[in-house]
Amino acid sequence: MEGAARAFEEALRIDPGDARARSQLGYVLLRLGDLKTAEAAFAQAIQDDPRLAEAHNGLGRVYAQTPYRRVDAIRCFQKAMSLNRAYVEAQYNLAMTHLGLGNLDAKKAFKEVIRLDPRHFDAYFRAGTIYERHDRDYKAAVSYYEQQIAVNPAHAEARRRLVEAYRKVGRYPDALRMAEELRSQDRRSESRGLLSQALVYLDQRDYERAQQAFEDYLSTLDAREQAVYRDLRWVVGRDEAAAGGTAKEGAVRKYWQWQDPTPLSDFNERLVEHYRRVAYSRERFADGAFPWDRRGDVYVRYGEPDHVGRSDDVQFEMDPRVVAVKDRFVRAADSAVRDLLVDLTGSPQGRSRYRRVEVPAQQTAEVRGRPVYPVRPGVRWEYWVYTEVSGGVEFTFTDELGNGRFDYAPVPYDLPLTATRTWQALNGERLLDVATARQPEYARWDAGAEPLSLTCASASFRGERGRSHLEVYWGVPASEVVSADSLPGRLRQGLALFDGNGNQLVRFREEVAASVTADTGAFVPGRMVLAVPEGAYHLVLQVEDPATGRTQAQRRDVVVPGYGEEGLRLSEVELAASIQKDAPPGRFTKGGLRILPMPSGVFRRASPVSVYYEVYNLGRDAQGRTAYRVAYTVRGRQGMGARVAQGVGRFLGMKREREEVTVTYEMTGVSEVEAGYAAFDMSGAEPGGHTLRITVTDGLTGQQASREVGFKIVK
Repeated sequence: MEGAARAFEEALRIDPGDARARSQLGYVLLRLGDLKTAEAAFAQAIQDDPRLAEAHNGLGRVYAQTPYRRVDAIRCFQKAMSLNRAYVEAQYNLAMTHLGLGNLDAKKAFKEVIRLDPRHFDAYFRAGTIYERHDRDYKAAVSYYEQQIAVNPAHAEARRRLVEAYRKVGRYPDALRMAEELRSQDRRSESRGLLSQALVYLDQRDYERAQQAFEDYLSTLDAREQAVYRDLRWVVGRDEAAAGGTAKEGAVRKYWQWQDPTPLSDFNERLVEHYRRVAYSRERFADGAFPWDRRGDVYVRYGEPDHVGRSDDVQFEMDPRVVAVKDRFVRAADSAVRDLLVDLTGSPQGRSRYRRVEVPAQQTAEVRGRPVYPVRPGVRWEYWVYTEVSGGVEFTFTDELGNGRFDYAPVPYDLPLTATRTWQALNGERLLDVATARQPEYARWDAGAEPLSLTCASASFRGERGRSHLEVYWGVPASEVVSADSLPGRLRQGLALFDGNGNQLVRFREEVAASVTADTGAFVPGRMVLAVPEGAYHLVLQVEDPATGRTQAQRRDVVVPGYGEEGLRLSEVELAASIQKDAPPGRFTKGGLRILPMPSGVFRRASPVSVYYEVYNLGRDAQGRTAYRVAYTVRGRQGMGARVAQGVGRFLGMKREREEVTVTYEMTGVSEVEAGYAAFDMSGAEPGGHTLRITVTDGLTGQQASREVGFKIVK
């Protein structure tokens, strides 16, 4: 290009008045990025020949790339068109400038390009984007994108947008076909095709294929781009992000495992949604910023807003939840809304004069279709309302420099101190800090059906070869999974266990019967047993009804103690709906007892509260016999209403105090390991929370061991 510039300069030395040569020099300089010298060249060419259309077009191109000069660019392109009505390039540049400014004239301008050149390389695509993004007329967008591909099959971006438009109108087979065609064009198009496929699969709720397509897509990106998708700083709290380590593989794996709404499936819906949000932000909010502007910071954390309004697309709030948030923000702004400083004039340097304008108080409750936060006239703005984030919040963004890079709307200046403080508190950056502290991220997962009302509990007992048995209990209301025409019914139960570093140790799924018997009453129970070493674990349980698609998962941190061979030990306590002796083998039977778990820990006052536990390492006398005492202490607001309705051993006595009652039994046996159980009549107790403490005292060694378990009584 430097050689071409020297050639035109030589021609101008020979003939300084050659306007066309000077104009061509301007185009060369434009391509070299020398806007100032190019502007001078085009201006001189116009002075030499005012009717030279290409010089006006070139000057317009300079202004289109110069801050605050795009309106001047439009005048130049219009002048070029007035001199040459068939000047396609000038008309296209005019349309692109309207598009960059968000002007409604853009669509008409691109249609004029198409009229002038029906085989234009890009105009159909640009018109399609306006129909898709501004008009939300997806059928029209499909038509324009298809026409663009017909006249320019190499237009990869048109293919990608056509996939999105097909998605919007539900033409998923066509969307997948087009994505596959996109992948076959070149490496960059292959990457975009994989992303498009992932989004189509996500629309179809095929999370497994969506996740695989996203992972394949990420593998085509460079390291810098991949890091944007992997780094947790976009979704964790500020303190965690500041501490670092958010990009470490172990931390990333652990975080997403614990965010998975269906942890026992072969995919992670929450991770897939994160990938979608990042991809969307990289596409929509990355003009002049990496990886995105402030809108991306909010979008990746909280997803699609419940309401979006833009300066070029005013949308009035209709959802009552959104209106409630809006009204709350108006009340929070209070007098600051009625005492705004309104921008009267703005210079290219961004300095403005202000005057005070009083807004009637009754109007502040009707701030509809525009942000509560003040924005300067002539500045492009967007505001987003979230109803489920931080109790409801409205973020306002502005494009102060007109370059497409949005930031939080700035705090107005020259205001009274009280008003300044109000707007500082409602500034988007401050709002995000507060929201992140309360709720670092938010995602609403739609399983396609109402979630099950799943309850979960666990207890540990001594196992074999130095391990412990971790028993996991669950229950769901029978009304949600069993009906007269579905008996006996089947449910899927699954469990995963992770260590403290997020490494998965155990994962399994199986089907179980979903039947109701007289002793299960109104819920369907379940039980799973794991043999694990002592330690701290993160447990994930999931139950699904394959007939309806209803499912639910529960997570809990558990600490499994060891039950060594020395010293008196007491297992954890299992709460039970009922305990029956001499039971046949079955899912809930151990040691000849059928123990029906009560994972909710909630009992009706008329129903007994049953418990099961085990005692280990009892001392034995010379004849091999054991002797020990068991004290049951029920504590609550009305503990004296409790009495033992079922138990084993010889009753020694009862001690009543104001808020607790203790019943003691004497036990004998021949084994160092004994199973214990009891049932408590709580019909005289007040509704509410209660605690049972079981204390075992070895009569031979004097050693003691105790455990506590909480439960709730309802009427």
